[in-house]
Amino acid sequence: MGSDTSAANLPLRARDLLVRQRTQRVNALRGQAGSSGIGASRPLPCSPAKLVRIKGELLLLQGAPGAAAAEDHFRQALDWARQQGALSWELRAATSLARLLRDQDRVGEARDLLAPIYQRFTEGFGTADLQAAKRLLAELE
Repeated sequence: MGSDTSAANLPLRARDLLVRQRTQRVNALRGQAGSSGIGASRPLPCSPAKLVRIKGELLLLQGAPGAAAAEDHFRQALDWARQQGALSWELRAATSLARLLRDQDRVGEARDLLAPIYQRFTEGFGTADLQAAKRLLAELE
């Protein structure tokens, strides 16, 4: 009887684990958003590209219903970064969008988006952002 109960509780434990992981991600993103001034009544001290990308990440946490809106936000973040000439923000937005495209089996589109931005860098290859982009590009090959 004990093993039957354990087996019956397995889906509940798995769901609880997923909920805890998602909650941790949401809290981390909210903390990042809060430290950037999102929701404050004062002018925002950070890039619109960063804010729009973070909102896209939050939308992704909704699962499939948020994916289309997240893609739109990532593309808006790319546009903002390009307008500002902010290559690092462009890389972050492109990496977020490329992950989403990969998860939607749009691997070629993801690679075509991320590779040219990554190739524009001439230094800083030890940074977390460039290392993450490099790992993602390797997955997309």
